[in-house]
Amino acid sequence: MFRHRVKYLFGVIAIIYPLLVFCALVIFKLPIRYLSIGLIIFAIAYSIVNGKHYKGKHTAALFICPVILCAIGAISLFLDENPVVIKLYPALADLAYLTIMITSFFFPPPLAYYFIDIFDKSIKTKIPEKMFGSYCYKASFAWCVYFVIDGIVAVITAFYSSNFVWAVYNGGVTYCIMGLIFAGEFVILKMIVKSFPEKTVEIVQGVGNDVNS
Repeated sequence: MFRHRVKYLFGVIAIIYPLLVFCALVIFKLPIRYLSIGLIIFAIAYSIVNGKHYKGKHTAALFICPVILCAIGAISLFLDENPVVIKLYPALADLAYLTIMITSFFFPPPLAYYFIDIFDKSIKTKIPEKMFGSYCYKASFAWCVYFVIDGIVAVITAFYSSNFVWAVYNGGVTYCIMGLIFAGEFVILKMIVKSFPEKTVEIVQGVGNDVNS
């Protein structure tokens, strides 16, 4: 129970990270070194509590954010009073997930497959296997484009924008865009599913299995 609470707590903190940093730096005037130490302690605690419970091909993806936060916290300790490094977390997270997404092209299935499976496990059984695989590759490529663009904007806001603008974009606007992408994928998948009656899918997949055998 405690492990699950820590996992969800970290997820929430990772999502609202820009807002927390804004409050710490602008509202509470918290020294950067305290914020840096807090990031390191939290990242290490999360990794220790959850490390032994995760196994699988994409396990590393679950610890990308803690590793980035720990590195940011450590570097910030040596650059006291300079908030730029702390504000680079969203951009570095984009770079990390872009790398993971690209890597999944060479070690299939692509990462979009897992995203889709989380929301609706039945979709992959309602679409011919080859078409579903092709869609996952296209969806993953779309996410790569998003991570590149979002990462560039995140860097720009970190270096050339106020703390408020940085927090609003990285803690709000970017999640709205992600929501629209998820919604678009969901609508497209549902349209594809409607175009394939269940019997047709069963026949196509059955023929494919016979050929493979």
